[in-house]
Amino acid sequence: LSDSQLHEQEEELVQERSRTRAALNKIASLEQSGNELREQGLAKIAKLEQELDLRDHEVERVTIMITQAKAQALEDTQQLEQQVAAEKRRSVGLEMELTASNHQLSEAESRVAEGNKRGVELEHEHERSAERGRQARDWVEGAGALLGQTQEEARG
Repeated sequence: LSDSQLHEQEEELVQERSRTRAALNKIASLEQSGNELREQGLAKIAKLEQELDLRDHEVERVTIMITQAKAQALEDTQQLEQQVAAEKRRSVGLEMELTASNHQLSEAESRVAEGNKRGVELEHEHERSAERGRQARDWVEGAGALLGQTQEEARG
């Protein structure tokens, strides 16, 4: 090969090396960019995982609170149901007592009415007795006067 051909091939090799270096530099730059992006991505993933863990913890905490609130509501409901049942039983007892009291009151009112009726009868009987007493007194007075007059006539 001639000097000019060798020189030409050497030039081509230098240019090829230059292109190879440029390509290797570009590859290295892309690798560095890729690594940076990968690290940024991993950092974002770690941050998102941390946020997700926090949210999971918050969801768990809220779930526990809801479960506790449901349990308390159930307990409160059961207590209220027991109180309502006790009040119903008490109400039934009071209704029975009221019915018995009303019956006793009716009987007492009936006895009072009978007593009042008997009182009126006794009052009338007393009035008749008083009238008979007045009539008897008048008769006795009349008989006494007649006897006194008869005795006077007998003496006189």
